[in-house]
Order: sequence, then C-alpha cells, then structure tokens
Amino acid sequence: MSLIGAYTYKDILLLFVVGLAFSLHRWGKNDGASIPKEPQNLAQTLARATTAEATNTADNASLARQPLDIKDSSRKSLAVEPRAFGRWPAVNDTLPCFDPGSGWRTDKTPTNTGFLFTKAFKCGSSTGAGIHLRIARNLARRRSQMEQYYQVCRARFGHAKANKVFANRDKRRSFLWTLVRDPTSRLVSVFFHMKVSRRNVPPTLENFVSFLTEETGIDVPKYLNEDSDHEGGAFSSSNGHYSHYAVMASLQPYNLFLQNPVQIMNQIMKDYDFIGVTERMDEVAVVLSMILNLPMADVLYLSAKANGGFDAGGFQNICRYIIPSFKSPPMKKLFATPQFQRLIEWDYQLHQAANRSLDLTISKLGRAEFEDKLAKYKHAQSVAKEMCLEKTVFPCSFGGGNTPKQYYNTDCIWKDSGCAYKCLDEVATTLGLWEGLDPLNVTFQEFPRPREAERHALATRHQR
Repeated sequence: MSLIGAYTYKDILLLFVVGLAFSLHRWGKNDGASIPKEPQNLAQTLARATTAEATNTADNASLARQPLDIKDSSRKSLAVEPRAFGRWPAVNDTLPCFDPGSGWRTDKTPTNTGFLFTKAFKCGSSTGAGIHLRIARNLARRRSQMEQYYQVCRARFGHAKANKVFANRDKRRSFLWTLVRDPTSRLVSVFFHMKVSRRNVPPTLENFVSFLTEETGIDVPKYLNEDSDHEGGAFSSSNGHYSHYAVMASLQPYNLFLQNPVQIMNQIMKDYDFIGVTERMDEVAVVLSMILNLPMADVLYLSAKANGGFDAGGFQNICRYIIPSFKSPPMKKLFATPQFQRLIEWDYQLHQAANRSLDLTISKLGRAEFEDKLAKYKHAQSVAKEMCLEKTVFPCSFGGGNTPKQYYNTDCIWKDSGCAYKCLDEVATTLGLWEGLDPLNVTFQEFPRPREAERHALATRHQR
C-alpha cells in the first residue's frame, strides 16, 4: 500500500514534520561504528525519508513499537548497557557533606563536590530535588550537632546541563544522580505544562506537532545542539524545555555530528552513582537510602505537586494550575510511527537501561531487605500524606492567579521541593524510621517558619 493510501492528508503533514527523524534510523546499530553525517539539504533529506517510507512500508512497520510497560524488561535488546549501582562510598570515605555557601538555594555555579542532582524537565524532578534536599538537610543536621553548622550539605539541584556544572566532579567527594522518564510521556507532559497550562494553547494534535518541532529541533543542524544558551539545556529553540538526555545528563558536551549516541549514553550510565526511574519513585527513594546507607526517614517526601498541581510560579511569577496531561487517539497514532520512535530512540534506550539497572541494583543490595523496607516506606508515605498534606504551606497553597509565597513563608526548603520537612520528621519518629539514629532534635536555628497568619488562613480554608 502506498503512503498516500495509508494516511490522510493530515497524517502526511505530520509525517512531513517528523520525517527528518527517519534519517536517524542508522543510529539504531548497536555496534556504534557509524556516526551520522550532517545532511547537505534539509528538503532533500525529507524527500528521501518520505520516499523510503513509501517504498519500504513493511520494513518500517517492523520497526514501530508501542512504548513498553515500565516493568517489561525483556522485549527489546539494548545498545545502552544497564548496570547494578553499588553502595556509596565504595571506599572508606564519608558522605560528601561540605559547606554549601550562603546562597546555596540559587547557586548554579560549577562544583566538583557535594550532593549533585541533574534536574531534567518533567521527570518528577521537583520531587526528586525534594528528596535530594531532604538528604542534604538531614545529614547536615546530624553533622552540625557534632561539627560546624550547615543548613544543608553542599548541593546542586537546578535545571542545568550536567556538563556545565559537574564536568570536573571528584567522584570520591561527590554523589551524582538523576531521574529519567519514558520519553513519550515526558514530551506530552512538557507540552501540557509549558504550552497548554502556561500559555493556554489548545491540546490539539496540530499544536502538539508544532511544539514537537520547536522542542526537538527536527531540522537536524539544531538537533541536540550543544551550543544552546537556555538555562534548562534546550537543544533547539531558545524556548525549548525537553532536552534529550544526551544533552542534559552527559558530563561532556554532546554534538550529533561529532559523537556517537551509543557511546554517550553508555558513558552516562558509567558516570552516575545512581539513575532512578520516575515511574518507580518509591522504589527509587528506598534504593537511594540503601546505596547511601541512610535511614528511610531521610528520603520521605510529599509530591511537589501534591498541593493541587500548581507550578509554583515558574512562569511570570504567578501560580498556575497544571492541567493533567493525556494522550489523545491522534497523538497515539503519531507515537506509533517509526519516525517518532526513532526520534526518541536514545532517550528510550537510556530509560529502559535505567529501569533494568534499578532491578539489578535491588538484587545486588538484597531483594528481601529491599522488599521489607519498601513495604514500610509505602506505609510511611501514606501516613505522611494524611498527616502533613493539609497543614503544609506550599508556594501556591492559596490557589491560582496569586504570587507564589517565598520559601521563608512556606514549609518547603526551596520553592515546591522538600516540602513538609518538619512534619516528615514527626512521621519518621512516630513510625521509627530513623533506623538506629537519634531523631533530629534541632536546637539551633531552623529554616525560617511560615507566618502564623498564613497558617491560620490555610487552616480556615481547609475547614470550609
């Protein structure tokens, strides 16, 4: 069947928009020997891709796949090798708790020591940053009872490319981790957050395709552009927020035409002390505590969006409700095409390798111990939600349209990350989650507390 016969006019238009990704098919070779060359003419490339699609429909159909279930680790061989992450530190060193500096909340300068978190957009990264900050805060509290006082251990947790801030890290004096998410779900989430919710763009297929072009740089010379100056690591336009993992997580600048994606993704797996999977956040938290030999009390969290789905003023300094994302039938049809699958191929590969690595790590740490901890942790999370959610002051606790509260008027360590930290301490003490350590008994200055008037207003709102 010809391409014209198989698709409607709109489908062909969509294939045209994502058609250049067809040229990335040669990336799919696992031997890593072939490095793609820059096309001489974009129109010629699109024409070749469309012709190939029409004449090789059967071959292309065999390449199409639906995104795998997160627990399915058997259907696809990977060019990116999974690994079992080990306990940290591997040698007789102490956890990397250093002076954070006075401006630690907004410090995005390069560092080679401390707790380091690569915060990719829409990977549950605000929640991940909250766990990260709680670890840094709790460890500093325990150290401060014996040594010099820090509010937190040195930490980085902003949206920034790893190669800009962690390129020269000292592996014995830093712990580096990140979260990855299924790339299709991540793209949809970015679309709904940045376009639908923030800019009132209708969630149509045409608008999603326009967003996809803007975010992923379908014109290959800008695709995975290492020279983007956007703070969040966008690789195409200045407004992009997606950023492939090769760009965001690599400790070295990545360029499509100079380096091989297989090598880059495998190097990411080697460079990080831990890579978690967003879809398995509770398991990630428990494994993180086991890797670092920390009590489960240190990795409790309230979801960064648990207060009703507001974005904490990230756009125009106004609290905006984040409309829940969904995949419409036309979107699903687009996602099933070989072109789209090749577009996300290496993000998909890293996500699947990280998912398999999580299972390998659990086995290495001890599955029986892990399962026991996970059951206790899930119970603690449910108790924390019941005890802490309604009385916690978030940046946008008072609804949309308002200016978000500053951290010193909330129960959050920074913006919407690390929220309810004192209440989570209480939950940990009640449930005995300090695991041999004394519960935190802070007698020195804690983070500034919310104003009592705001606490009273919040309590009144919940009683209505």
